[in-house]
Amino acid sequence: MRAPRPDGMTLAETLVSLAILAVLGLVLLQIYTTSQQAYGRGTGQIALQQKARFLMEKMTPLLLSAAPPHDGAKALYSPDQASLIFYVPDKDFQPRNPQYVRVGLYHNDVDQTVWLENSVTPYSKQDEMFRSRELARDIYDLRLGVPTDNTVRVTIEVHQKTRAAGGGQDVQEYILENLVQIPYYSKN
Repeated sequence: MRAPRPDGMTLAETLVSLAILAVLGLVLLQIYTTSQQAYGRGTGQIALQQKARFLMEKMTPLLLSAAPPHDGAKALYSPDQASLIFYVPDKDFQPRNPQYVRVGLYHNDVDQTVWLENSVTPYSKQDEMFRSRELARDIYDLRLGVPTDNTVRVTIEVHQKTRAAGGGQDVQEYILENLVQIPYYSKN
């Protein structure tokens, strides 16, 4: 007859179970790290999209109100890819004697801001929508083009640093492109 076995585990059984637990712990740690990185990339991408769409939503009504200041003139002019000059009806628009305000959209590469500037200085005469002000910050690039007399091509590019694998940093980018069709005011 055999002697009864003492209660408990042998040293070999303990080492095998510890090795299995260590492998499972490493797998769980890798899953956690990967999910944190995916979460960071996803929320970063959403933030970039919101920033670009927010600027587009601010610019579109401004561009839609553009109109030529007189017969034979263009409503839109782009001296370079980072700026756009256009004319909008004055706040006190009178069809018999129309007055227009010169407005400009500018992208500053140094501090990565987008500005709205207008040529009217007394605030009492201008609409709140067209006052000189900063429209957005942290815009990496803004390209404005005028492919036709009543169309503006807007390309907004935003960048953001995110945490990458191994503790490094990765740069995410998002590009939003849009064509804005300008309905001109009738002068007849």
